[in-house]
Amino acid sequence: MLLVSYKTYREATGDAAVGLTRQAVAALHTFTAQTTESGGAAPRLVVCPQLVDLRLVVTTACEGVASAWAQHVDGEERGRATGWCPAEVAREAGATGTMLNHAEHKLDPDQLQRTVQQCHRAGLEVLVWANSLDEVEALLASLGDDDRPEWIGYEPEELIASADTSVAKARPELIVSVVELVRRLTNGRTKVLVGAGVKDQHDVRAALRLGAHGVGAASGFVRAAQPSDVLLDLLTGFSVTTEP
Repeated sequence: MLLVSYKTYREATGDAAVGLTRQAVAALHTFTAQTTESGGAAPRLVVCPQLVDLRLVVTTACEGVASAWAQHVDGEERGRATGWCPAEVAREAGATGTMLNHAEHKLDPDQLQRTVQQCHRAGLEVLVWANSLDEVEALLASLGDDDRPEWIGYEPEELIASADTSVAKARPELIVSVVELVRRLTNGRTKVLVGAGVKDQHDVRAALRLGAHGVGAASGFVRAAQPSDVLLDLLTGFSVTTEP
């Protein structure tokens, strides 16, 4: 899976979010055509626009090819929840999944468990971010078997938005350790996605070879001069190692 977060960048707000998504979908079409000819398969493409742009992106740009996830939802029940975004509301806006607990939007253990439960009730796929092996272990222990997320996203905080290197290049042993830990604690039911500094096909290929099932990108795509070229390059990293 290739997940692209738009964060709150000006370059990915409103009409710009639609344009970025259309470029991403166009790159996926190009890559799919290339891989089909060689007998391969394209990865899932997930875009994470801002909540205010979610329905707009889904209805005007995803084309049924890309999935749209929320960057965050809340564990509140809908109704008397002014200012919150319940999982059910995000689902009705077109989201099929959500990220939670990003380094830029942390949740305490009780909040996280309640939110994961609400997401699953609403039919949302869940990716929970963690910054260290200790946090991965603590998160999975606190959530328990019934509330396992479908994905653990791993990003060492010091490498988030790095323009110089990625975790796959700087600390490959950490990816191996996270993959092994998640596999052991969830009996293989939860997959690992790697972020932090991912910017080209070499980062993608390295992460997949180390055992990850997906990669996440953000500023490297959103703020690029030619976003479609960047996304096509990232997708190319999946052509050697196909995710399960």
